[in-house]
Amino acid sequence: MNRKRLFGILAMVSIPLAPPAAAADAGKAGSSTAQTGTAPSGTPSANAPAPSPAAVASATTHSDKIALSRPTASIEIMAEPSKVWKRLISNEGMNAFGVAGDKKRGLEKIGDNLHATIAGDEGNVVVTHVAKDAEWRAAFEPDKGNYICSVRFQLKPQGKNTLLTYADWYSDEKAEMVDRNLKETEKSMAESLARFKGLVEKASAEKQ
Repeated sequence: MNRKRLFGILAMVSIPLAPPAAAADAGKAGSSTAQTGTAPSGTPSANAPAPSPAAVASATTHSDKIALSRPTASIEIMAEPSKVWKRLISNEGMNAFGVAGDKKRGLEKIGDNLHATIAGDEGNVVVTHVAKDAEWRAAFEPDKGNYICSVRFQLKPQGKNTLLTYADWYSDEKAEMVDRNLKETEKSMAESLARFKGLVEKASAEKQ
């Protein structure tokens, strides 16, 4: 909460008022004090002294070392990058990767976001990088804030086909569960890629 200085006005009946010159000097002194002390709003001025080392040392800090898992999987899709890209950023495409969210909201440009459920966790998906037909990245912020997650899709032409690489990087604070969780994630990623591949290739075959 911001502190405010309260200036009291004293009416002295028995003491005569100071002459104008004295009042001007007093005003200058007050101005000088304001410049070297604290701003009226209560925030330190540029000339205010820095906190003492003892005060900084008394701050309470806490740190954790946790594992970062970085599983990556790839699959070749029989469709050119532009077609894979169009399906990838659609709601249908995101659903293939387990993103169940608002079907009326897209994730096509940086800053686009939606509240979704991923692997049973509710949170916000926010697009952080877009290179059309080449790369799409997003961050997933779970509502509980119990881990961090970054998702990346990269598309590379393979003749008339597309090599789609899927990376799901996340933190894991339970050391005893890191390997188990990693294996389950890798299995889920492979299944999602296969599901998405079928979705794209089926759509391409129907248009031919």
